[in-house]
Amino acid sequence: MQMNEKTICPECSKTGFIFVDSYEDKLLTGRIYYRETDEQKQFCNLVQLLFHINEATEALNLTESGTALKKFTNTQSTQKINPDETGKKNNLIKSGKLATFLVKVIFRQNCSWQGIVSWVEGKKEESFRSELELIALMDSALESSANKDEFLGGKENV
Repeated sequence: MQMNEKTICPECSKTGFIFVDSYEDKLLTGRIYYRETDEQKQFCNLVQLLFHINEATEALNLTESGTALKKFTNTQSTQKINPDETGKKNNLIKSGKLATFLVKVIFRQNCSWQGIVSWVEGKKEESFRSELELIALMDSALESSANKDEFLGGKENV
């Protein structure tokens, strides 16, 4: 196997931080941060979040794409992470109001991601084999947080 620039990458630069600020009726909003770009991007729904992760992994050359993502065209075709490593500068990056997830995309095969997601507040980590599994893991954590808040007498006013 020939080594190239895409295969040599510090582990911490592969980790994106997802800060979830709200989650109502399975609609999440918040911010995503990658240390290498030192830039936060806001998302208002799951589709925006997934596209931000994809853009970052491509821009930082974190994954070998294997195949290009498909797009509709007019022509027919014949064919374990430490949460203290957030890279906080001057305390400008704050945790999500509801949850913080660390997502490390390790591979991208068959146009899907494989990696590790850590739920900071729940102190849990799981591997995922696809975007759908990543979404299901984040949903289960957010649902667990919502149920816990309701059990404790409602959400805190922020």
